[in-house]
Amino acid sequence: MSRYYLRPILAVLLLMTVINKTQVPVNLSRDLLVTNLLEVLSLHQLVAQPIVRERDLLPAAARAQAPGCEEPIEVIPIHINLQEAPLLNVLLKPGYTRQFAYLDKIWLSENRMAMRLTWVKHKLLSFVGLGGFVNSTTGLLIASPPNCRAASTIDWSPVWRRR
Repeated sequence: MSRYYLRPILAVLLLMTVINKTQVPVNLSRDLLVTNLLEVLSLHQLVAQPIVRERDLLPAAARAQAPGCEEPIEVIPIHINLQEAPLLNVLLKPGYTRQFAYLDKIWLSENRMAMRLTWVKHKLLSFVGLGGFVNSTTGLLIASPPNCRAASTIDWSPVWRRR
């Protein structure tokens, strides 16, 4: 490769590194995540219930009673690498349906690669100033009781939107 092409490429990479290191990352703390989550639930007229510490492994961020559902919808924060995946079968009640929400996407099954690619996409958009979400590696597992479709109609993306 010619030095006329290589030098500008290296200069751009150096400049991008400096810019990236000087930006202060905005992190989404657990408290802010829960606050945003409760706002989303209230926008959809779901009644949030108090969290009872039943288990230590994956505590729910929120529980909400939806009209027409016998049991509450449970929303649990998870890492986008789905490190908690082996625990899900043990912790969730049988018959509950799962949805994995992260930023502007929802998956009906565990999909580590898609979640990571979504993170990369929005990290790049944020880097060039076009990002609308807080950079976070926390997604949501939404567990709905059998025959409850209320969670599938909710837009979860405001949980991560920049304010």
